This record gives sequence, structure tokens and C-alpha cells, in this order.
Amino acid sequence: DPITAMEHFEGVTYLLRQSGVLQGWDLQTATLQSELLLPQAPTFSDRWAGVALERQNGSAVSHLRKNEAEETSVFLHMSLDAFPPELWTFRLEASTSDSMFTFPTECGGVAFN
Repeated sequence: DPITAMEHFEGVTYLLRQSGVLQGWDLQTATLQSELLLPQAPTFSDRWAGVALERQNGSAVSHLRKNEAEETSVFLHMSLDAFPPELWTFRLEASTSDSMFTFPTECGGVAFN
């Protein structure tokens, strides 16, 4: 399964596979840490060509007697090799399973592999 793109994010190297899977590898131990199935490209001839992960800080909410910790979100940006080219962005959720991140349960009718 050919590698389409690679991204190093927060100590993990992510490989975008042509089959529509994003794999997270720990290069220090050479172990696969996570696999994330990506949404299906809109047409058969389109495919995901690039990937970038980004963590964005939210604003801290202050109350009278306590400060809540600053909330962060992880965004997955993917380029679609289509005509015209497209850039898709998804806000990911932390996972409790073997995968580090998951797509939200409500993902706007996007079909997954």
C-alpha cells in the first residue's frame, strides 16, 4: 500500500496510505500506534494527496472561584487530488480505543471507508 504523504506531529509520524488509512507510527520503537480510516473521496478518480495535523488552543474560561484549563482541539487538514483541488478540514476527537484520534460521530454525511 503506497505512502501518499507523511506528517510528524507531537512525537508521532503519520503516514497517509493510498488505501485511505492514516497510520501513526512511533519511530523510536518502530511500532504502529494508531490507524484512522479516512472519509471516502467523493469520486473514484479523486484521492487524498496530502495531510497536516494542527493543534489549536481555545480560550480559557474564568469563573468566580476557579479557572478551567485551556481547551485545545486537533484539526486534520487533507488535500484532495481532484479538479478543482480541494482542502478538507476535520476537527478530531480524542479516542479511548487503540487509535489516538477519531472523527466526530456526526460528520456531516461524509462516507467513510
